[in-house]
Amino acid sequence: MLDALSHFMGRELGEGRQVHLDGIGYFRPTLTCTEPVKVDTKRKSTKVKLKSITFRPDMALRSEVGNIKVLPLKQRNVLQKPLTPEEIDKRLEKFFTTHDFMTKGDFYSLTGMTRTTATRHIRRLCDEGKLENKGLQKQPIYVQKKA
Repeated sequence: MLDALSHFMGRELGEGRQVHLDGIGYFRPTLTCTEPVKVDTKRKSTKVKLKSITFRPDMALRSEVGNIKVLPLKQRNVLQKPLTPEEIDKRLEKFFTTHDFMTKGDFYSLTGMTRTTATRHIRRLCDEGKLENKGLQKQPIYVQKKA
C-alpha cells in the first residue's frame, strides 16, 4: 500500500502538482535552476531541477501532535560552586599519586568543568609551572612538573 502511495506521489510531484493527504498534509515540489536563466537563454526547461519536496502539515495533524513535551537539558554543575585554584591543586596532587600523566579528558572528569573552562585552567596551570605538556599541541599529555 505504501509502495503504491509512493508511486502515485512521485508521479504527481514529478508533474509539478501538489499532493494532499487528508489528515497528514500537503507535499509540493520545490525547483531550482542549475545555472542562471535569462530572457535569451535557450532551452530554459533543461536548466531546472528538483530542489526538494516541501511539506505543510494539516491542521488535523497539528492538533493531534498537540503540545510537545520538552525535557530539560542535563544540568552541568550549575548549582555547584566553582572550584578554587587551591581545590584544583589538591585534586591534581591526588590524581598524580596514582597516574603518571593526564589528558584533557581526565581533567574534565576530575574537575567537572566544561571544555572551555578546563582548557583555561590547564593553560593557567602550565603558565604557573605546575603542569607541563609532554605531548603534541593537538594531542596534549600533561605531567606534573617537578619543583
